[in-house]
Amino acid sequence: MLVGKNANYYSPLDNYGLYWVLFFDKSISARRNNMEKPFKQLAKELLTLVGILVVAFIVLDKTTSIFHDSNANLVKVPIIVSPVKDNSPDSQYKETVLISEDSPYVPNRNLLQDKNLFLKDMTDIAMVGKFLEAELIIQGSVENNLLNFLSINIDYTSGVYGVEDTTCNFQENCAFKNKDGINLTVDLMDKTLLSGNRIKLWNAIQPQPNSGKASIAKILVLPFDQNSSPSSKITSLKIKYRCEESGCQIMKCDKSKYSTLSASDAEYQCAVDNFGKEAAKNLSKNN
Repeated sequence: MLVGKNANYYSPLDNYGLYWVLFFDKSISARRNNMEKPFKQLAKELLTLVGILVVAFIVLDKTTSIFHDSNANLVKVPIIVSPVKDNSPDSQYKETVLISEDSPYVPNRNLLQDKNLFLKDMTDIAMVGKFLEAELIIQGSVENNLLNFLSINIDYTSGVYGVEDTTCNFQENCAFKNKDGINLTVDLMDKTLLSGNRIKLWNAIQPQPNSGKASIAKILVLPFDQNSSPSSKITSLKIKYRCEESGCQIMKCDKSKYSTLSASDAEYQCAVDNFGKEAAKNLSKNN
């Protein structure tokens, strides 16, 4: 369209220009719509993600301490020690050596025929307190080419270890050979197979039920061979134990100190020397 002297002149290009104006207008609108759709979708997805994060935060906050200072509620507590006697089990194991490696026990060949020799070779132990566990740990060497066995004797309880009647099952660790030596641990508080009988050896030891009173027991571990002859030697004999109450003890009596005393007086004096007169009172003849 022209203005001025050609104002009334109509050109077919006018429609063409109008067409392009309309075309560009529609194109812009279409692109605007196309841009709005992804934006709305993106906004929707972002809102969904934010919602998930909020829910996750709430769950973690309620079920964990990840958003809290774990030390915020901690306070320092002073350590105090009760003056009352501790009656809880003593977790520490203790050992009492009855035969040491530097002085191994070699039995007399006539030991089984002589009662006095047998009693002389028995080791006296003095005990006091309440015990939770006790084991007899035996080590020795076999000095011949025969099968060897162990006779365990505690006071008047006696038998051959691991033997059922007159037979020995090697799985019971009842026979010992030269190449292997002797290495055995006996649970004194469990039942032990001795010459066909299962015996709780702790009952033979008979510790006093009163934790303050001493008791004495005699122990002899005797190796012998297939010919019934005392042989070989015990290189180490220990009692490993743990207390039910703190303060329990097992002590070896030094027989050389009491050689001039009678057997009962020697037991009493050993208890006195290790635990005091009050603990040994029940062993006294004058009690």
